[in-house]
Amino acid sequence: MIISTLVQFIMAVASATVSYAINIHPDGDNALIIIGMLGFASGMQLVAVKRFKIPEFTSAVLTSTTVELFADPKLFQLRNPERNNRVISLLVLFCGVVVGHVASVKVNAGTALMLSAGIRLMNLLVWFPIIKEKKKTKEEKSSVINKTQV
Repeated sequence: MIISTLVQFIMAVASATVSYAINIHPDGDNALIIIGMLGFASGMQLVAVKRFKIPEFTSAVLTSTTVELFADPKLFQLRNPERNNRVISLLVLFCGVVVGHVASVKVNAGTALMLSAGIRLMNLLVWFPIIKEKKKTKEEKSSVINKTQV
């Protein structure tokens, strides 16, 4: 997961850098370079999200999440974590679209891409304490097993 997140971050930074370096316009032919890098990062994100085995989080298809939300037979139940996850997913995606649009229109596309890279960097940094905790837990279990074998 950390490698996938790192590559996504690198692709976002690279696409922002390319956007600034050669002054890419969204309607120009050179925009395909950025689209390719972001498409690669998006593909890695899809695979990473699937590993969490949370079906209500589909980071690629907004339609699927929306349909699953409104087709949920427990949509109006008070306690429904799957519904809550879908709603949060849609709200976060919508907020990202609004922020990205405003950044790209008011400043330029490179700024929107740098914001994306910043968010991916935050995602990357979140993994380090998780990995540290997993290693600690694994060492503790190993220690307990070794003590019981003696």
